[in-house]
Amino acid sequence: MQDRPLLLLSNKVNINSEEKIPNKEFLNYQLTTLYKQTPNHNFLFIPREAIYATVQDTSGRVKRWLKFKLGEVPVIYDAKKSEETVASMRNFMISRGYYEAKVEVEDRTTRSNKGKKVIYHVVPQQQYTVDTLIFVSRDSVIEAILKKTAASSFLKKGEPGSLDLYNKEVGRILNYLRNNGYATFNGSYIAPLKADSSDYKLTLRLEILLSKDNALHKRYRTGNIEVFPAYEPLDSLIILKEGFVPPYIPDSNYVHLKDTTIQGVRFFLPNWSSNVKPQTLRNEIALKSGEYFNQSDEILTNNNISSLGLFRFISIKSEIDSLQDSIIHYKIYLTRNERFEFGANIEGSYSDQTVSQTKRLNLIGASGSISLQIRNALKGAETLSNSLSAGVEFDIPDSLNTIDFRVQEQLNIPRFVDYLGFWKLFQKKNDPENLYEFFKLRASTRVNLAYNYTDRAQFYSYQSLNASFGYNTQLGSKHSVSLNHAGIDYFLPSLDQGTSFDTLVNRNPFLTNSFGNQFFTGFLVRDINYFYNYRTNRYGRGYYGNVKLEFSGAEVEALNALYNSFALIPKTFTLGNIDFSRFIKLDMEGRFYKTFAPHHALVFRLSTGLGVPFGRSEEVPYVKQFYVGGPNSIRAFRAREPGPGSHCTPTLFAELCGTDTSALNTPFYQTGNIKLEANVEYRFGLVKVFNYVIEGALFLDAGNVWTSSLDSTRVGSQFLWNAAKDEQGEVINPAFYQQLAIGTGFGLRLDFSYFLLRFDMGYPLRTPYQNVNPWANQLKASDINYNLAIGYPF
Repeated sequence: MQDRPLLLLSNKVNINSEEKIPNKEFLNYQLTTLYKQTPNHNFLFIPREAIYATVQDTSGRVKRWLKFKLGEVPVIYDAKKSEETVASMRNFMISRGYYEAKVEVEDRTTRSNKGKKVIYHVVPQQQYTVDTLIFVSRDSVIEAILKKTAASSFLKKGEPGSLDLYNKEVGRILNYLRNNGYATFNGSYIAPLKADSSDYKLTLRLEILLSKDNALHKRYRTGNIEVFPAYEPLDSLIILKEGFVPPYIPDSNYVHLKDTTIQGVRFFLPNWSSNVKPQTLRNEIALKSGEYFNQSDEILTNNNISSLGLFRFISIKSEIDSLQDSIIHYKIYLTRNERFEFGANIEGSYSDQTVSQTKRLNLIGASGSISLQIRNALKGAETLSNSLSAGVEFDIPDSLNTIDFRVQEQLNIPRFVDYLGFWKLFQKKNDPENLYEFFKLRASTRVNLAYNYTDRAQFYSYQSLNASFGYNTQLGSKHSVSLNHAGIDYFLPSLDQGTSFDTLVNRNPFLTNSFGNQFFTGFLVRDINYFYNYRTNRYGRGYYGNVKLEFSGAEVEALNALYNSFALIPKTFTLGNIDFSRFIKLDMEGRFYKTFAPHHALVFRLSTGLGVPFGRSEEVPYVKQFYVGGPNSIRAFRAREPGPGSHCTPTLFAELCGTDTSALNTPFYQTGNIKLEANVEYRFGLVKVFNYVIEGALFLDAGNVWTSSLDSTRVGSQFLWNAAKDEQGEVINPAFYQQLAIGTGFGLRLDFSYFLLRFDMGYPLRTPYQNVNPWANQLKASDINYNLAIGYPF
C-alpha cells in the first residue's frame, strides 16, 4: 500500500562544522537558494493551499480567481526533488573549495501526519586554499604580461580554491588583455584550470593557449576614428524632397559633408546650424589613435556620448585595416534625438486630513504642469529644461484652501565649468589626482533658477526664490555626489493677520525668530549631497545611503568678522533689513533591503539629522528644521504633529496638556533641529488583478525631533541622554529614548509598473506629548491615521 502524499511544510539548512566557517550566515543563505521544492505561501496568515482546496466550484469568475490566483496548488513532498537539492548543494560546496563536503537530507513527518519538514545537513570539512598560482603560455609576450600583473590576481595565496574566484580571475585576464591591444582575445583561449593538492593546499596552473593555427596572439593599435553626428538609417529616408541631400549615405565619399579633424578625430558634419559643436563630441571620445586597442575606452566613449542625451542611437563599429592587419579603424554613427521635447501632466487628489485637535479638512485638489526641454541649447550639448506647475486644493464645504505655483529653469552642461577659477586653486602640476582634475574628468555642471508661491488660506503664504550653480559627479556605479557650489535662497513668508496662526506665532518666540524673512547664502559651498545606492544583488540584499551637509552664511560671517577686526565701529552685514541666516545642517539616511522573492521584502531605514545656528543667528530657520510624521515618516501621526521631545502645546492639545486653554484653530507646526527616526516594513504580495500586483505591508515607525538647547517656552523639548529634574525631583525633560513617538500599521500598494499607489493606515502606540499615559491602552478607530501617497515611503 502506497503512503499517503504529504505536504512540504518547511525547508531548513543546518551547517555542522568543527572548523570556523567564514561568512557562515551568508553561506547558509546561498544554500537555501538551491531548494528544488519550496512550501506554499500564506495570505494574511492563511495557507494558500487551504484556499485552493476549499474552493471546489469554479464556475464563476470570482471563484476561479480565488482558487487559481489567491490559492496555490498544494506542494506535495517529493523525495526525488530532495535528492536533486542534495546534489546541487554538494556541487555548490565543491565550487567554494569544500571538495570533501558531505550533504545529507532528513525528512521528518509531523506528529499530526500532516506533512514533512525537511532538513539538509551540510558538513563542509576543511576548505582547500590556494598556495601557488603559475601562469604558462607558449606566447611569451602574454606570459610575461600575466606574470607582471600576478599581484592583482584574485587567486592569491591563502584564498579559497573556489569557482567564484576562478571566474573573477578569468574576467581579470580578459579585461587586462583586451585593454592592452588584444582585441580578438576571448575566454576560449584560457585552458581549463589544473590543480594539484597537498595537505589542503592547491598549486594552480593556468595556461593561455595560442590563437588559431597555433599562432601568437595579434596585438592591435587604434587607427582612424571617424564620427558622423547626423547619421540617419537609409530606411528612414523614404521620401527625398527636391534639393534635399541625406545627411549621410554609408560608404559614399561624403562630398556633401563638412570634413573637420580635431585632435586626431575626423568629423563629417552637415551644414546645419543646430548641430552640436564637434569639440564637444571630441571631449567625450576616449579612443586614442595610435595607441593599443582598449576595450574600456570603447565602452567609455559610448557611455560618455550617451550621457549627453542628444542621440537616440549610438553605434561604434570597428574594422581591421585591409592592408595593415594590426590596425583597427573606428566609425561612430550618431542618430539625433528630437531637439524639442514637450511634456504635460494633470493630477487629482483627495485627502481627509486632521490639522489640529479641533480642525479636520476634506480636501479635493487638482494640479497640472507643462515642460519644455531643449537639447543642445547652446550647441555644446547643453540641455535647457523649463517647467511651469500650478495646483489648488478646496476644503469641502468651505472654500479654497491652498494655492501653489512654481516656475523653474535649469541648464545642464555636460562638462565641468569652473567659474572665477575657484577650483584651479586645488590644481597641482605634479599630482594628476588633484581635486581640480577629479572634477574636470567626472563632473557635469548645472545652473538652476526657480520661483515658488504658496498660499495656505487662514494660515500663511510665502514666496521663495532660488538660484544655484553646482555639479553632479558620478563616482562609479554605486556612488555619486551632488555639489551646489554657490546658491542663494530668498524666503519671504506672510502671515494672515488676525488669524489664530498669526496669534500663535506672535506668542511663540521660537516661531517669531524662525518664521521671518530668510536669506540663505553660500558662495563657495552651499551644500554637498552624497549618495550610495547598491541595488539588490542575487542574494536579495540591497543598500542605500545619503549624507547631506548644508551651509548658509559662512562666507558672510567670515567677511563680517574680518571687517569688524579692522573697523572702528563694528557692524553686522545685512541685505537691507533682511539678515543673512547662519547655520550648518547635517542630514543622514541609511536603508537596508532584504528581498526574499518578488514582492516579498523586509526594509529597514534609519534617519538622523542635526542643525546648528552660529554667529548672530539664534535659531535654525523654520523651513530648514526637521519634522516627523506624515506618509513618508511616522505614519501614525500627521506631519509636524510629534515633538519637539515630549513638549505638549496647549494651543493644539489643551485637554492632553492638562490646561484650560481653549484650543486654537491652528495646524501642526512642530519642528526641531535634531531628528532621529527608525522604520521597519515588511512588504508582501497579496493578489494579482489584471496583471497588476496588490501588495500588503506591515510597518513599525519610531522617532521624534528635539531642540539642541534649553527652551523655556517649550518644556520637555531638549535632547538629553539623561532625564532632567526640577528642585522637587520631578522629571521635567525625559531622556530622548523616553520621548519617542511610536506607531504601527498596515498598508496596501497597487503596483501599476510605471507608478505605485500607496494607502497606509497608521495607529499610534506611543504618543510623546501625552504626559500622563503616553502608551495606547485601547484600540480606537478614531485614532487611525490614513495616508495616501505615490511610491514607497523608502
